[in-house]
Amino acid sequence: MFCRRVALGIAGLLTAVLSTGTVAMPTMSAHAGGKTKKTYGCYAKWWETAFAGYCDPATRDQDVRLEANCSLENDYSGRWFSVYKGSYHEPFDSSDCTFPVNGAWLGIRAK
Repeated sequence: MFCRRVALGIAGLLTAVLSTGTVAMPTMSAHAGGKTKKTYGCYAKWWETAFAGYCDPATRDQDVRLEANCSLENDYSGRWFSVYKGSYHEPFDSSDCTFPVNGAWLGIRAK
């Protein structure tokens, strides 16, 4: 008896779906993006498919490089940029991926 009720319930649900032409499906959550903590005043920020590196302000003379992990494609590794103590760079480098960005970070080396 229970199986018959379940079967009738599923049949009724399918009839309703087919008659309206709509189906409620769970959606995948979008990559919300993020931001690294500041290191010597500089940080990386990323969104769905874009990413950028910022310094505001740099707290020492240094070279910085933006890097990112792109889904389903080669990762990004930018060129080194020289930044100096007290300087602002908004952004010093930016790029994007064809597919979602999994994260971004900075390479930092002292001068």
